[in-house]
Amino acid sequence: MLIRAVDSLQVDDQWIHLSAYFLLSLLPAVHERPAVALNMGALAVLLGFAIECGQIFVADRTFQWADAAANAAGVVMGASSGRALCRLAERLAAR
Repeated sequence: MLIRAVDSLQVDDQWIHLSAYFLLSLLPAVHERPAVALNMGALAVLLGFAIECGQIFVADRTFQWADAAANAAGVVMGASSGRALCRLAERLAAR
């Protein structure tokens, strides 16, 4: 199972959350208009929070504020990085 494979990596759980949500928000930030990417980022934060809340109903899983915060931080970092990449690409294309 995927969760067992991730557990075997010996990586802090928050790094996995941050990395996953970084990638989840990086792609729309690069591809979509800024307003659309912002809305998608907000939805990603809500999705992360909803998934954490849903863990209350799953055996051997618990809600963790640290995971929700890592999800949100990943979204902010991914969206910011994506916009920076877009601006860099625009500057290079204008040369």
